[in-house]
Amino acid sequence: MKIDPASASSSTSPSIVFYDGNCGICQSFASWLMGLDQTRRLSLVAYQQIAPSELPAALTPQMTQQAMHLLDSQGNLYRGARAVFEAMRSLPGFWGCLGAVFSNRLTSTIAEPFYRLVANHRTTISRLLGLHVCEPAPTTLRRPDSWDHE
Repeated sequence: MKIDPASASSSTSPSIVFYDGNCGICQSFASWLMGLDQTRRLSLVAYQQIAPSELPAALTPQMTQQAMHLLDSQGNLYRGARAVFEAMRSLPGFWGCLGAVFSNRLTSTIAEPFYRLVANHRTTISRLLGLHVCEPAPTTLRRPDSWDHE
């Protein structure tokens, strides 16, 4: 089933985070988000686990390979540092407050070069941190309930 921003426009729909399931840093961040997301405001999807035809129209497979993306319940699509801050904003407590402070155009623009630096060297950084590199994404991460599982 294709992910359609219009169908995710309900305020009760979770935001969808698209990340690189072969990246240790990305996997760790997705697991961290899932562990803190007690209210299930996020669905975490490794782009390798879905067909390109399932992506929202505004998102291409090439885009998902280059950066994390977040599609919110209003159909807004965020990438890179802004997507990280928007995902954090969905969390309760301190991390949600921190995400709310930084999820704006100015701070996201300032943070983007640092995001790009890490993203461009994520394999090396993952290896140095002892994280899995080029491993399949865990199948325990949440997908939107509305998706057909074929």
